[in-house]
Formats: sequence, structure tokens, C-alpha cells
Amino acid sequence: EQLIAVVTRDVTAERNNRNLLEIQSTTDSLTDAYNRSQLDVLLDLEIRAARRRKTTGCFMFIDIDGFKSINDDFGHDAGDRVLKEISAVLHKNLRDSDVVGRIGGDEFGVILIDADQDSGVMKAKQLVTALKTSVRTSGDNGIKVSIGISVFPAQGENPEDVMKHADTAMYKAKEHQDEHVETWQGWSDSYCLR
Repeated sequence: EQLIAVVTRDVTAERNNRNLLEIQSTTDSLTDAYNRSQLDVLLDLEIRAARRRKTTGCFMFIDIDGFKSINDDFGHDAGDRVLKEISAVLHKNLRDSDVVGRIGGDEFGVILIDADQDSGVMKAKQLVTALKTSVRTSGDNGIKVSIGISVFPAQGENPEDVMKHADTAMYKAKEHQDEHVETWQGWSDSYCLR
């Protein structure tokens, strides 16, 4: 007569903890967007994929104009609320395949998959409008953003170069913030909008 012993263990809690740790290590806790480190990883993967497929993608560097005054005038809770709302608006206005990350402070990054320069500029214009009309600091004051766009892999073989091009274009947008022009062709064929 043989005896068979069966031991079972519920690993649900262990699996849930592992999943939670993975989410915490890749996600910005305030905005639920990807964190800077994960954004770098995903951008690197997309640059490589675009090269393989012989397609292009766009990276947007988004900066909130005057964010310091939001914190100074209305407090850090108001600033945090604005950052959460911006992340939500970005997610709502992008495809599921696109990527939203928080670079740090009041800066966000967006990876548009299989997008060329024209579609990137068009999407950036839509985001400027959506953010301006959806996110309020107080009363009727909508936020303003500056966006720089770079196209990969043409403007960089690695995340640092692609982000640098978009960052430079974003600063060009800030330099022209008093002008009523919507789009400028910026440094090294990057585009900037506000």
C-alpha cells in the first residue's frame, strides 16, 4: 500500500506582491505614468524596433509653463493635482500603443509608435489644446505647455540623443512663448509647439 502526500501552497499573495513591486519599480507613484528609468528603456526598445521595421516614431518632451507659480500660489497639493490631471489627459488622448512617462518635476515624455514628423506635430497640437482646455489651475485659468518633438531613429540612435533633440526643441518653444505663432521648425529639424 502506497501513501501519497500532496502539499499545496497558495502563491496568490506572493504573485500579487511581485506584481506590485514590478509596478512600483517602473511607475511614477504620483501620476501613474512610467518613471524616467522605464521611459528610457521603452524608448530604447522603440528606437531599435523602428530601425528593424524601417519606420519612424516620435518623442515629445512636454514641459508645463509656469509650474513653479502653481505650487507657490496654490500649494503643492494643487501642483500634485495638476500633474495627475496632465497624466490622465495624456493617456486619454493617446493610443494604447503609445507611451506616457514622467521625466521629472513638471516634465513628461511621450513616445508615439509608428509616427512620422507630420503626425507627431498634429498630435502635439491636439495635446496642447486638450491640456489647455482640460487642466485648470484655478477658475478659468487653463495650463500652458511647451512641447518639443524629435523623430527617431533619424535624430538619435539612443534615448539620450532623441530626448536631447526634443528637449532643445521644447526650449525653442519657450523662447518664443510671447509670440502668437503656433509652430516653429526648430534645431536639427525638431519641432516645437506651445
